[in-house]
Amino acid sequence: MPDEKFNLKTTGLKLSELEPCNFCDGPLRSVFRVIEVKHAAVNARNANQTLAMASGFGFGLALAEVFSTGPGAEVLENAEAVTRLFCCQDCLCGDVNIAVACERVNERRAKKNQPKEIEEHAQEA
Repeated sequence: MPDEKFNLKTTGLKLSELEPCNFCDGPLRSVFRVIEVKHAAVNARNANQTLAMASGFGFGLALAEVFSTGPGAEVLENAEAVTRLFCCQDCLCGDVNIAVACERVNERRAKKNQPKEIEEHAQEA
């Protein structure tokens, strides 16, 4: 259902991939949000090097980043490291705790994958 007028790009979701709202466990209506949470961490070595060049040599931050050896932060892109949350319109307008929702989703994912891991170890033995 891409909208050519506004040049919107869409990604399809199978019905089997849909879950209830991860914040209230309520149903999703016709319009809802999909939130993908990725883990990130500051690369202290690169950040310190860049900031030292920016302040010590009088470079602006943009110029110091050009001469830096790498990014100041790393974002995990592995599919296993991304948590997909479904959020209904009611929760979107309220107070939600993304960390708690991520933990619940990841616990469910671990329980779902646990029998597969046990079977794989049994076959290896």
